[in-house]
Amino acid sequence: MSEDDKQYKLFVKNVCMVCSNKAMSCYYCNGIGTVYVEASDRGVGRWLASIDENRMKSVLDYAKGTEDENN
Repeated sequence: MSEDDKQYKLFVKNVCMVCSNKAMSCYYCNGIGTVYVEASDRGVGRWLASIDENRMKSVLDYAKGTEDENN
């Protein structure tokens, strides 16, 4: 993976399902109950391929910065 690719990684921040944000030293999270899950390019592509045309248009408009402010 090139350095340019590394700057475009996609992560989702979530609460740890093991300790539910209550443990201070969980093996599965950062110790305060937060986990970061990286989405692979292939996973994002599969998700995009599975959504309907209207939602795809909305996602692409958002990515281009031309999203409808009413949504």
